[in-house]
Amino acid sequence: MKKEMIERLKAALLTVEREELARFEALPEAAVSPDFAERFVARLNEKPEKRPARPFPLRRLIVPVAAALALAFLFIVPVSADGKTLAGVVKDLFVSSSPSPGSITTDYTLDIPNKDHLVKKNFTSTSHSWVWKTTEGKTVSFTQTRSRSASFYERRKKEGEEIVRDGLSYYFVQKENESGYHVFWDTGEYGFELFLEGETDREAYFALIQTLHIDVPPPQKEDAFFRFTQPDGNYYIAQYIGSEDDPKIPAFYRGFPVWLIDVRSFQNCTFLTTIHIPASIRQIQFGAFEGCVNLKTVTLEKHAMIANNAFRGCNAIENLTCSQQDLSSFPKENLKTLKLLPDRPNDFVSDTFVSFRDCPNLRSLEIGEGFTSIPSYSGIRGYPLLEEIKLPQSLKKIDNSTFQSCKNLKEIILQDGLEEIGSHAFENCEKLETVTIPKSVTKIGSGVFAGCISLREINVDPENPAYSSVDGVLFTKDGKELVQYPGGKTGAYRIPDGTEKVSPSAFRSCPGLTEITLPAGGEWLATKGKEYTFTLFRDCSALRAVWIDGDDPQIRSVDGVLFTKDGTTLLCYPAGREGAYEIPDGVTAIAFGAFMGSRNLTAVTLPGTVTEIRIFAFQKCTSLTSLHIPYSVTLISGSAFYDCDNLTAFSYDGTLAEWNTIQAKMDGIPAQYILTAADGTKDFRRPRPGQTTTAAVPETDAGTAAAPETAAGTAAGL
Repeated sequence: MKKEMIERLKAALLTVEREELARFEALPEAAVSPDFAERFVARLNEKPEKRPARPFPLRRLIVPVAAALALAFLFIVPVSADGKTLAGVVKDLFVSSSPSPGSITTDYTLDIPNKDHLVKKNFTSTSHSWVWKTTEGKTVSFTQTRSRSASFYERRKKEGEEIVRDGLSYYFVQKENESGYHVFWDTGEYGFELFLEGETDREAYFALIQTLHIDVPPPQKEDAFFRFTQPDGNYYIAQYIGSEDDPKIPAFYRGFPVWLIDVRSFQNCTFLTTIHIPASIRQIQFGAFEGCVNLKTVTLEKHAMIANNAFRGCNAIENLTCSQQDLSSFPKENLKTLKLLPDRPNDFVSDTFVSFRDCPNLRSLEIGEGFTSIPSYSGIRGYPLLEEIKLPQSLKKIDNSTFQSCKNLKEIILQDGLEEIGSHAFENCEKLETVTIPKSVTKIGSGVFAGCISLREINVDPENPAYSSVDGVLFTKDGKELVQYPGGKTGAYRIPDGTEKVSPSAFRSCPGLTEITLPAGGEWLATKGKEYTFTLFRDCSALRAVWIDGDDPQIRSVDGVLFTKDGTTLLCYPAGREGAYEIPDGVTAIAFGAFMGSRNLTAVTLPGTVTEIRIFAFQKCTSLTSLHIPYSVTLISGSAFYDCDNLTAFSYDGTLAEWNTIQAKMDGIPAQYILTAADGTKDFRRPRPGQTTTAAVPETDAGTAAAPETAAGTAAGL
C-alpha cells in the first residue's frame, strides 16, 4: 500500500518540498493508511502561511539522506526487481509540466524533478538540452531545438537508419566510440535528439519517447509535405518533401506566419506544375524553385524579395500572377497570361514594363485591384499580341495612348468606377469588336477608338450623365459633339441635325464609310497657322463623297469634293475615288492633306490659278506616276508628295532655274525623277543632301538608270 501511495503523492505533489516527500517515504508501512495519506496531502497543499508553525527539529538534518534513498528507490529497485532496460529506468526522469525554461515557448515541455542526477543543462534562444547520469553511471541526454533543415536529416539518414512511426521519421545514428544511439526526429515545429548510453534496442527508445509526454498533434497535410524552421518567432519553409504537383503553401503554421521560402527548398521538383505563394511570404531565396521545368502556373499574392535565379530554368511558366517589381524575376518566353498586382496602392511603377517586351507569347493581361490609373508610360502601348485585357474596378483613369496599337486586342471591359479615358487610348486596336462606356465615365479624349476598324458600335450606359450612343456612334449627352464614329461601321452616314462639332479624329481610319453628309453650320474647319485644314476623314479608304446638308457659311461640296465657301481652297478629296481628277479653275491652294491616301488617283490636273501645294497634299497617292505643275505655282511645301512611290516624272511650265527655286523647299520627293521644262528641256534630278526620298530610280528612255544629257551637259543633283 505504501508504494501505491507514494506513486499517488508523486503525481499530486510535484510542487512540495523534497524533504516532505522524502519524510513521507521514510514512514513505516504500518503508519500509512488511506485516511492518514489524505490528511497528509491536504496539509502539504495548504499555503505556507496557513500551516502551523513547527520548531526546527534536529531530524531535518537527515533529510538529504532520505532524499537520496528515495531517488535510489526510483532508479535501483525497478532495475533489480523488474529487470527493466535502461530506457525503462530513465523514463522516470521526465514529467510533463508547464512551459519550459528559456526562450522557447511550446507545448512540448519538460521538467526534471530528479535534479540530483542532472549534471548539465543548457538553455539558449534556439535550443534546450539536458544531460543526466544514472546510478549506473550511464549518460542520458535530451535536446529540444528549432526545426532543422531538410539537409540535416538527409545527412542523418546517410549516417544511420530512418524508421517511420505515426507519420514522423526517426533517424538512428550510432557515433564512433559510443554505445547506444542518437535518435533525431522533427515535429515540424521543433527538432529533438535523444541519446541513451549503452541502449541498442530501438523499441526501447520508442517506449521512452512515448513516456516523455511530448504531446505532438497528428501531422497535418502540410506538415507531411514541408519541413519548417522557426527563426525569430516566424516560420520559413526549409524543404518541400512531398510529391504533389500543386502543393498548398500555408500562410500560417501553428499560429505563426510562414514568411520565407528557403534556398533550393523546391529545387528540381520536376513534377511541380502549379504553385500558389501566399501574401505572408516576404522572401524567396536563391534557387528556391530552380529546375522546376514543368512549372506552368505561379501565383505570388504580394510583392516579395526574390533572389537571383530563384526561378531559373522554369521556362514552362505560362500563367503568372505577381506584382510589378517581381515580373523581372520570372522567365517569360512562354508566358501567355499575366495578372499584374500593385506594389503599392494607386499607382504604376514607372519602369513596370521594362521586361514586358520579353513576353513574346503573352495573350492575356489582367490589371489587378488596387490600381487607380494606367499611365501612358506603362509599356502596354504597341504590344501586338495581346488579345484580352482585364481592368480592375478600382481604376479611375486610363491615360493618353495607353493601349494604342494593341492590334490583336479583341475585348476590353471598362468597369464602373472608371472616370476618364485619355486621347487615343485604344487607337488602332484593329480587332476590337465591341465596347461599352460605363455610367461613371465623365471625360473622353479625342480619337479614343480611332483606327479600330473592327469596332461596329460603341455602347454607353443609359445612366451616364456625360455621353450617349446614337445608332452606335458616340456623342456627348447633349448631342452637340460627335466624339467617335466606330471604325467597323459600314455604308453611308448622315451626321444628325444639331451636331455642332466633330472631334478631330472621330472618323479617322473608317474603311467601311462610303459617304458622309454634314449638317450646315458646324465647326468643321481647323486652322494651321493662317491655312484652313480639313482632315476629318483621313484614311477613310472607301469614302467616295462628302456632302453638305444646307447652306454652310464656311464650306461647300462640289460633286462630292469639299472646298472652302469661296472655292479657292480644295479641302478634301474623298480617298475612295478612282481614276483621274481635274481641279476646277479658281482654286489657288491645295490644303494640308487634301488628297492624302487617295491610292486610286491615277492623274490630277492642276489649273493655272493654283499657287500653293501645301504639306502632305498628295501623301500616299501611290498610283500617281506623273504630274504637271503650272507656272502659277510658287510654293510646294515639304512632304507634299511624301510616299508617292511611283511619281517619277514632273512637267513644269517654267524654266529649270525657276523650278530650282520651287524644288528647294520640297521634301519627301521620289529618289530620282525626270523634269521636263516648258522649252522641252529635260533634266534628271536627284534629291539634295538631307532630303528624304521614297521611290526607286526611274528608268530613262534607254531603259537604264543612267542620267540623261541636258542642254548644259550631264545632269547634276541639286
